[in-house]
Amino acid sequence: MLVNKRLAAALKRYAAANPRHCAKPDAALIYSAKGGGFSAQTIVNLFATLYAAAGITGASSHSGRRQFVTGLADKGINPRVIQILCRHKSLQTTSLYIDAGEGKLRKAIEMVA
Repeated sequence: MLVNKRLAAALKRYAAANPRHCAKPDAALIYSAKGGGFSAQTIVNLFATLYAAAGITGASSHSGRRQFVTGLADKGINPRVIQILCRHKSLQTTSLYIDAGEGKLRKAIEMVA
């Protein structure tokens, strides 16, 4: 799995501080209060809680993914690279995640002029 250097360093610190959690490659990274791994729904709920705490309304775990993809595209990352990072089978699926709002369209027009 590819992760950036800052996340890799944080994961190493976490693994060192929690050896029981990281003993097996397929073990859950973070355990719930009940001792098991988190379900996909638990992660969705966690994102909802984090967005609410930050005062962000109308966001979801999926919109965070969409923002990540759009941010990569805005930085000029090759669409094929973005597709691989998203684990999409089709580049067409990846393109659906990239926001192309009016502000971006105007900016593109100004770049040509």
